Amino acid sequence: TAETGPIEERHPVIIAGGGTANAADQVRALCEKLDAPVISTANAKGILPLDHTLNVGGSPSLVPVREMTSKADTVLAVGTEIAETDFDFLMLGDIAFAAKLVRMDIDPEQASRNAKPEIAITCDAALGLEALIEEITPGERGGAERTKLVRAAISQDRDERYEAVFDIIQSTLPNAVIAGDSCQPTYYALLYRDMPAPRHYFHSASGFGTLGYAIPAAIGAKLAVPNVPVISLIGDGAAQFTIGELASAVEAKANAIFIVWNNSGYSEISRFMEEAGAEQIGVAAPPPDYVALAQSFGCSAYSAKTLDELGAALIAASNADGPVLIDLSEKDVAGGRPKI
Repeated sequence: TAETGPIEERHPVIIAGGGTANAADQVRALCEKLDAPVISTANAKGILPLDHTLNVGGSPSLVPVREMTSKADTVLAVGTEIAETDFDFLMLGDIAFAAKLVRMDIDPEQASRNAKPEIAITCDAALGLEALIEEITPGERGGAERTKLVRAAISQDRDERYEAVFDIIQSTLPNAVIAGDSCQPTYYALLYRDMPAPRHYFHSASGFGTLGYAIPAAIGAKLAVPNVPVISLIGDGAAQFTIGELASAVEAKANAIFIVWNNSGYSEISRFMEEAGAEQIGVAAPPPDYVALAQSFGCSAYSAKTLDELGAALIAASNADGPVLIDLSEKDVAGGRPKI
């Protein structure tokens, strides 16, 4: 409106994508001046501090978050493709942006893909947000209260078993970077788990079923940030696609930590087949002895059946001088699986 400008309506929402990873300070300054809740995509996890009153802390795919987006009168989407794997991971149907949509992206073509904006701004996220901050009129727009309500709704669906796994990881290695592959805890993290800082969680292109991604991704991340703990979190089925890359980690002396979430097969695919009434074929291949297999490559390796054992293995792994594999039993640690 003429009175409030292009993104200063009464109920604005900011969506931060991976393109804001180098603009965390600017995202924070803008949301505080605008009093707007911030929704983060998977690649933007950690863009706001965990306890920030405007940090929604849940995936754009979650129903309460989708409702917040639908009720906003203006949505500013920065550095996000508005891709299905972030915005419709639960296959509930495409998000309809009823609000005025303003998109900021460094790629002019990307700024209009997947969702057409009323206003498209082509620029670097940090520079664009700095310019926008100068033009914003500060004011109270109920951002903290709206965020609190959505966070409360999200919390009802959190799973304590998976929270406990990530609590152990983050309390033992608080600065760890996590490379997620297709397995239940990483699906859970994508939807519900926030991170302490940007660039501390990245996930395979789950819509394409890129099984095996996390092992080489973690090796690359460890070589890029050798002084930071790097964890690959991958299922036992997915690990069989790229387990040979342990040899690369050994050769490079990369002290990456490979947690294999072991449920003895392709459980997610098996469940989908069961629900569809299809014959279950090729989903129950017994996993190798991952501890012995890792050791055969020259890696240190541990088996963990409790959270305490996981914590102890992580401490040992962080002090090793090469790659370490931890075989983590889903049955013993989590008991069962949520249907994500």
